[in-house]
Parts: sequence; structure tokens; C-alpha cells
Amino acid sequence: MTKKILSVILVLILCLSLPIVVSGEEYSRVFVEDGALLLTDSKELELTQRLEQISQKYGAQVMVITTNNVYGGDIDAYVEHVYDSNLYGYGEDRAGVLLLVSMDLREYRILSNGFAGDAIDENNIDSISNLISSYLSDGDYA
Repeated sequence: MTKKILSVILVLILCLSLPIVVSGEEYSRVFVEDGALLLTDSKELELTQRLEQISQKYGAQVMVITTNNVYGGDIDAYVEHVYDSNLYGYGEDRAGVLLLVSMDLREYRILSNGFAGDAIDENNIDSISNLISSYLSDGDYA
């Protein structure tokens, strides 16, 4: 009897640790990944909730990732690698927007993909950059 209960518990643990699958595609639930530890826990939770609401409203995953190290020093290649290797984005076109803040380079990039890439083009990215750059420069990462 104990072996059956243990087996059921192990199966549940395995099921819970598998990635979520939507329409046969892997789907990431990441909205904020503060690798550079720039946010307090409460600010990270608040930002996560806001990004999740935006993601649900528009059907495109919206994420913020901070890092202390962009390996290789090419932030453009790095942001694309992060997006692609983690299978970010919703749906077949993997619609999403990712703001990556690199503390080692003191730079940031905004990547938009899928239909979100059509909605947030280079002009929009420039406008967003103008709005957020002073906050980032002042250390107001939230």
C-alpha cells in the first residue's frame, strides 16, 4: 500500500514539473526574471501581475528579464537567443515582447515577435525606449 501511495506521489510530482503544453506547443509562464536582482520581491510580484494581465488582454506574452552577464557581449544576439531558446511567446507565431536589461553592458533591448512584432515595430520601440531610458538610468527598474 505504501508503495502505491509513493508511486502516485512521484507521478504527480513528475506531471507538475513538466512544461505546460498549449495546442501541442510548449508554453513558458515567465513574465519577470530578475537575474540581476534589481527589484524587491514586492515590486517583482507587482510587475509580474501587470505583465500577466497585459499578456492575457492582448494574447501576446510580455516579459522583462534582467541579467548581470550578456555572454559574448552582443546584446542583440543574446536577446534573440533568450527568446528563442526558452520558447517564449504565445501561439504558432510565438507572439510576445521582451525587455532585456543588461547590467554588464548597461544597455537594454526590446524584442517583439509574431503579431506583436507587427504591432510594436521599430518606431514604437524607439518611442518606448524614450519613455523608459531615464527610469533605467536613474536606477528605477520597477
